[in-house]
Amino acid sequence: MSTPAYIGTKLVAPPIPAEAISRPRVESLIRALIDRHRLVLIVATAGAGKTTATAGAVGQLGDPVAWLSVDDTDVAPGRLVTYLDAAVGRVCPELAGLAVNAMSANALPHAETAGLLSSSIGDRPLVLVLDQLERLQDNAEAWAVLESFVRHAGPGVRLVLLSREFVPAGRLDTVGPEVGFLGESSLAFTEEEAAAALVRRGVRDVDPRHAVAETGGWVTGVLFEAWRSAEHLTGIGGEADPLYGYLSAHILDRLDPADRGFLIDTALLDEVTPQRAAALGADDAVARLASLRRHTLPAVWAATHTLRCHPRFREYLTELLARRPGATVRDRRVRYGQLLASEGRDEEATEVLLETGALEHALAPAARAVISLVERLDFRDAQRWLDILGPVAAEHDPLALSLGHLMLSVAQEEFGRGAAYADDLAARGLRDEFARSSGRAVILMALCYADALDVDALRAVVAAAAPGASRGVAEYITAAFTHEPPDTYALPPLSLVAEYPSLLVGKYFHGRVTELDGTPDGAWTEWEPVGIRILAARSLGRTAEALEYYERASGWGAQSLLIREVAPDLLLDAGRREEAQAALDTYDEVMHRKSSLFGRLGSLTMRAKMALRLDADHAAALQVLAVFDRLKPPTGAGPLEERAATWRGLALLLAGADVEAVELLRKATKTMLAADLVLELPAAAVFLAEAEWRAGNPEAADRAADTALTAAYEQGSTFLMLEALGFFPAVVSRRIDAEASAYSAWHDLGRALHAPRKADRSGSATSSVVLREFGSVELLVDGVAVSTRIRKSLELLAYLLAHGGRARRRQVMEALFGASDRSAQAYLRQARSRLNRALPELAAISTDGDDLTLADALAVTSESVVIERRLRHARHLTGEVQRLRAIVSVLETAEAGEFLPGVRGAWAEDRREHIRTLLIEAEFEAAQLALAVELYPEARTHAERVLREQPYHESAWQTLIRVAGLLGDSDGVLDAYHACERALRELGTSPSPTTRRLLENLRR
Repeated sequence: MSTPAYIGTKLVAPPIPAEAISRPRVESLIRALIDRHRLVLIVATAGAGKTTATAGAVGQLGDPVAWLSVDDTDVAPGRLVTYLDAAVGRVCPELAGLAVNAMSANALPHAETAGLLSSSIGDRPLVLVLDQLERLQDNAEAWAVLESFVRHAGPGVRLVLLSREFVPAGRLDTVGPEVGFLGESSLAFTEEEAAAALVRRGVRDVDPRHAVAETGGWVTGVLFEAWRSAEHLTGIGGEADPLYGYLSAHILDRLDPADRGFLIDTALLDEVTPQRAAALGADDAVARLASLRRHTLPAVWAATHTLRCHPRFREYLTELLARRPGATVRDRRVRYGQLLASEGRDEEATEVLLETGALEHALAPAARAVISLVERLDFRDAQRWLDILGPVAAEHDPLALSLGHLMLSVAQEEFGRGAAYADDLAARGLRDEFARSSGRAVILMALCYADALDVDALRAVVAAAAPGASRGVAEYITAAFTHEPPDTYALPPLSLVAEYPSLLVGKYFHGRVTELDGTPDGAWTEWEPVGIRILAARSLGRTAEALEYYERASGWGAQSLLIREVAPDLLLDAGRREEAQAALDTYDEVMHRKSSLFGRLGSLTMRAKMALRLDADHAAALQVLAVFDRLKPPTGAGPLEERAATWRGLALLLAGADVEAVELLRKATKTMLAADLVLELPAAAVFLAEAEWRAGNPEAADRAADTALTAAYEQGSTFLMLEALGFFPAVVSRRIDAEASAYSAWHDLGRALHAPRKADRSGSATSSVVLREFGSVELLVDGVAVSTRIRKSLELLAYLLAHGGRARRRQVMEALFGASDRSAQAYLRQARSRLNRALPELAAISTDGDDLTLADALAVTSESVVIERRLRHARHLTGEVQRLRAIVSVLETAEAGEFLPGVRGAWAEDRREHIRTLLIEAEFEAAQLALAVELYPEARTHAERVLREQPYHESAWQTLIRVAGLLGDSDGVLDAYHACERALRELGTSPSPTTRRLLENLRR
C-alpha cells in the first residue's frame, strides 16, 4: 500500500502572503510554548493569524518540522494515519510507510498504528504541526488516532495543534499538564502591530487604536476593516456576519461582474488554475485570473495564474455558490468531483459525487479508491460506498466493485461472505470473466473458497485464471486442499512477497518453514507480516523470538487468524498453560463468530493436540476429533485432514489401538509425501515409526523415522520433530542403535532430545534489560550500564534468571547468604529494593507468597540464558554450515572472560559448571560440524579448545587425529595419538579400540 502522490500540498505550511506582517511577539510566544510543552494548542477564530504565525515560528526552530493540514475527508481514521505517516516520513525518510505497512500487513487498529508510528520516532527531535483540526469535529475514531500518537511520542517530539474550536471534551486527556495553550487574546493585534499592518496594506485613514477596539484585535478584521461593514448590512446580500458584509461591499461589489462570477464559480477549488477552472465550466479562465491579479484580494498568488483564496474568503464564496439555482450548484459539484478523479484524488471525488447524488459518475473513482480504504482498514466507509453504489454497479458495470467486495471480506476475515459473493458472480455467469481479468481476484476467491473447504469452486477459479504469478499462487494454495503435488506451478519469487502476500500462506500450508523466515533479501519490515513471522519462529524452535513478536503484536492489538492459530502452541511451548488454554478458547469463539469452517475445524485439531500435549489425554483428543469428522465436508478438510490424522494416530497409540493407528498413519504419511505437505509430516512419521515397531515391522519403522528426519530437514529445523519424539523417545534410541557411526544425525537428535528444556521466558538477545555475566557482572538497561550499589542485587537477578524467573524466598536466601534468618531476610529485601530501583517498572521483582518472581511484562535476560536458548535453537537447524555458524556465534559471547567473576557460593559454582559443560559440548559439536564441511583448520581449533578444558575428552583427540590425517600430516597423526595416550594415562586408562583403529587406518 503506497501513499497517494497528490497529498504533497497537505504536507507543507500554506504559503505566507508577500504582504504578510512579521509578528515577532506572537512567534516568540509560540516558540516558547514549543520549548516547554510536548503539546501546544493554538485555538482561535478563522482569520486570527494562527497558521501564518505558526509557520513563521517553526520556520526558525532548529529541529525538523513536519506539517499536516487536515481536510474534511480526513475524519476517516485510516486516511488520517496515512497522512500522519506521510508527514513524519517527509522528515524521517527511514520511517516512511511504516504505519501504512503495519495497517495493510497486520490489520493493526488505527489508533495503535498511530502509536507505533509515534513511538518509532524514538528520541529524534521533531515538531509536528497539525492545522485545521476543527475539520475532525467530534469524530471519536479520528481523535483516538491523535491521542495515541501523542501518548506514545518520545521526549523529542513536540506537537502543535491549530484549530478554530476547542478540542472536544475527553480528547487528549492523557497528556495532562504538559499542554501549552495560546488563544485569541494572544494572537490579537496590539495597537503597534495593527498600525504596522495597516501601513503595509497602504491604509492610512484608519486609527489603529479604533480598529483594535472595534475588532478586539482580530487580525482579519483589522486588515479588511470589517467593522465598517455594519453600515452595509441592509441591502448588501443580507449578510449577518460583519466580515461577510465587508467582503460583499468592499471586495466583491467592486469587481467586474465577470470576475465576481468567476470567483464564485471556482469557490470549490482550493487552488484555482486556468485548467482547473475550465474543468468546472468557468469561461475565459486566463483572462479572469489576469484581471483579478490587479485587485487586492484576501488571497495568495502562488504563480501568475494560480490563486489561493483566504479560507474565510473561500467559505464566503462557497456560501454564495450555494445560493445559486440547485441545478447550477449540482453541475459545479459534479464537475468538481470529476476533476478530482482526473487528478487521481479518487477518494475525495467519490465523497463529493456521492454527496451530490451523481452515483453513476462516482462508480469509477469508487472502484479504484475502495481498495485503498480497505487496505488502511477504513472498513466502515468502504462498506458504505459498496452499499450505496451496489445497485448502480449491477446496472452499469457488474464487476466494477467486485474486487472491493472481496478485499473487504478477506480483510475482515469474513471468508464465508467472500465465498458467497463469488458464488453469486458464478450464478450470474461472471466469475470466470472476473478471474480472467484480475489476478488479485483469483487469489482472493481462492482464499475464500479454501476457508469454505469448497474444493470444486477452488479448481474452477484456478482453471479460469489467466496464466501468471497470481494463478501460480492460487494453484499453490489450492494444491494443499486438493492434495495435488505443487511442483508444476509458476510461483513468484519470495522477494515479491509484498505483492503476493498470500504466497506465504501457501508456503505455510506446505510446511516450507525456512522460506517463511524472511525474504531472501531481508526486505521485510518489522511489522510485515507479523503473523507469519510468529509462525516461522515458533516452527523453527525460536520460542523466545516468537513470544517477543506475539506479545508486541498483541500489545498493539494485531490479532489476525494466523496469530490466533499459533498462539496456543506457542504459549504452551513457553510453559504458559493457562494462557494457552485461554488463547484456544478465544480462537474457537472467533471462528464460530465468523462462521469460518476452516477455522472451526482448525481449532478442533488444536484442541485435540493440546489435550495430548498437556495431559496425554487420548480419550479427550479422540472425542474432539469425532466432532471434527462430523463437521468436515464430504470432500475433506484439506491440509487439516492430515493434521487431524496425525494427532488421532498419536491418540490411538496412547490408547493401545496399535492396528488402527498404523493403518491411519500409513495413509496420512503417504498422502503428505505425494502432495508435498511437510508441515505435519515429521510428527506423523515419528508416530508411524512407533506404530510400525509395535506392529512388528522394524524395517518399516526405520523407514518412517528416516522420512520424519528428511521432512524436518526440508522444514529447516528438527523442532517439530523433537516435539513428536517427546512422546516416543525410543524411536531415536532404536535408530541410534542401527547407526554404524557415533556422529550421525540421530545422535544429534538424541542429544537435543535429552537436553534439559525449561519454559523459555527469556527475551531476545536485544532485550531491554540484560545481565552481563562474562568478564564482568553488570546490568544493562537499553544498552546502558546502571548501578545497583549492592553486588548481591545482581547476584539475585542472576539466580532468578537461572531458575526460570521464579524461586522460593528461602532457597534464594540460602543460596545467596548461606542462611534464612532475619539478617538474611533484611539483606534480601535491601538487594531486591536496590535492584527494582535500577530496573524499569514493568520488569520489577515482585513477591507472591513465598515466591520471588520476575515480571513477564518486559524481556529480561542474561548472557547465560541467551546462550542456553541459542544453543537449543542451533541444534534444531538442519544445515551443517548454518548450525556451525550459529554455535560459533554463541561461543563468541563467552570469550569476554570468566563466567560470574567474583560471585561465590554453591549455586554459582553449579551454574558455572553447567555453563562450562554446555560450552565444551558446543565447542566439540562445532569441531564435528567443521570437520563434516571440510573446514579442517577450524575443526582443529575447536577440538584444541575442548582439550584445554577437558584433556581426557577422547572424541576430541579423535577429531585432531582425523584432521591431521586429512591434511596429510603423518607426524601430526602420531603426535595427537601419543598426546591422547598421555592424557588418558592420568586417569588410569588408555585409548579405546576405536581410537587405535583410527590410528591404524590413517597410517596405512
